[in-house]
Amino acid sequence: MTWVHRDKTTQTVTARLFFHDGHGAPRRYYDIRREWNAAVTAAGVEPKGEEGTGLHRLRHTYAGDLIRQGVDIYVVSRLMGHSSVRVTEKYYAHLRKETLESAREALNSLTPPRPRLALVRTA
Repeated sequence: MTWVHRDKTTQTVTARLFFHDGHGAPRRYYDIRREWNAAVTAAGVEPKGEEGTGLHRLRHTYAGDLIRQGVDIYVVSRLMGHSSVRVTEKYYAHLRKETLESAREALNSLTPPRPRLALVRTA
């Protein structure tokens, strides 16, 4: 499959198509984007922080949901196709704090009671 970059250069990539027509042929990105933007507008979705409402937001939602469910960051990195775990941590490490908090709560709720655990914030 050929990926066409914004500057019109091309690159051959291997991909499993998520968006395809009923016959398995790839759909054009701008067609998908137009439909996505129409759905976002109809739903009244507003941008969150610096993150817009574009189609790429699906990737962030997917990765964020996996991390919040406790999926190991290495696995998320592989699923996202990132070049390294560091790339994944750069964008999603802040979500791991929620996972750490839920782990602390789970440990603190054990019976018989154990010494209480607290998260120590570092700069």
